[in-house]
Amino acid sequence: VNALSNMVAEMERRYRLMADAKTKNIENYNEKMKELGSEELPFIVVIIDELADLMMTAGKDVEFYIGRLAQMARASGIHLIVATQRPSVDVV
Repeated sequence: VNALSNMVAEMERRYRLMADAKTKNIENYNEKMKELGSEELPFIVVIIDELADLMMTAGKDVEFYIGRLAQMARASGIHLIVATQRPSVDVV
């Protein structure tokens, strides 16, 4: 749960950086930073194996963080890969 919370915080930090740079996504931000000789942002991939187990131990928090990341993280260069062996309504 802490890792997901940290990823949401990183996503929000990246959105602030992109807003300050007047860009809307990581590609445009990195292009602008490259032209200015500044540090570019790396892409991040978050892999969650066995979502069902994670949902059983910390359901509401996990659901909130994954929901935020799934909706908004792509533009900031954060991508999710989520796997489960039991894709039931309770899990997904």
